[in-house]
Amino acid sequence: MFSTNIFAQKNAVDILNWQDELNKEYADKSTSPLSDENRVVFKRISFFAKDTAYTVNAIIILSKTTDEIPFATSTNRVITHKEYSTLNLLLKGNNIL
Repeated sequence: MFSTNIFAQKNAVDILNWQDELNKEYADKSTSPLSDENRVVFKRISFFAKDTAYTVNAIIILSKTTDEIPFATSTNRVITHKEYSTLNLLLKGNNIL
C-alpha cells in the first residue's frame, strides 16, 4: 500500500491559502489531530515567514523493477529491501538528497 500527501505551494497566495486550510483543519472537530482539550484553545498555527527562495522541487522516479537490495545491520545480519522509486529533491537547482 502506498500513501502520500503532496503539497505544492508555488507562490505567496498558494502558501497563504494552504496555511488557511491547515488552520481550518486543526480547528474542525472532524478533521483535527488535536485533542478536544487542545482544540478548544486552538487559535492558529504559527508559521515561519514565507520565503519562496527555499521552494523545494521533488522528482519521483519509479523503478522499472523491484530488485532486492541487501543492507548490513549493526548485528551482522543482512536484510533486504525492495526499491520501488527514487526521490530527488532540488533546492535552488542543487540536489539535496
